[in-house]
Amino acid sequence: MRKAVSNLFYSNRLKYVGIACILWGIISFVIKLRSVGLYDINMLSGLLSWGFCFLFFSKEKRDDERIHMLKFHALAYGVPMGLMVTHLINYFYFNRGTSQAGITQSISAFQSFAIMLGFSLVMFYVLKFRDQRV
Repeated sequence: MRKAVSNLFYSNRLKYVGIACILWGIISFVIKLRSVGLYDINMLSGLLSWGFCFLFFSKEKRDDERIHMLKFHALAYGVPMGLMVTHLINYFYFNRGTSQAGITQSISAFQSFAIMLGFSLVMFYVLKFRDQRV
């Protein structure tokens, strides 16, 4: 039973679900922007987060220890870089002299997660390309 659940959640086919989530987010963002004129960044970042999560954590066709090491190194690079970018966006874009009555606007958790996983995903494929044995 445990192996069946593991195969379901980490299957290689979940990459298609991730791509579908990313496309759904982009298409719905464009539709809302054109029809209503609304920049719905929260829905876009939520669907990007789900898509990046499915893409990053699903198995590769050759899933061995080297792939796991590359994914760990990509996460070790992507999480600090994403946090740094998130803090820079918060500092320079949101909090630069706009504090009104003690209320401070900040980037959402989905946006931060999408930035971190985006960096991690790009770094994984860069490391995988550099490895050349995969």
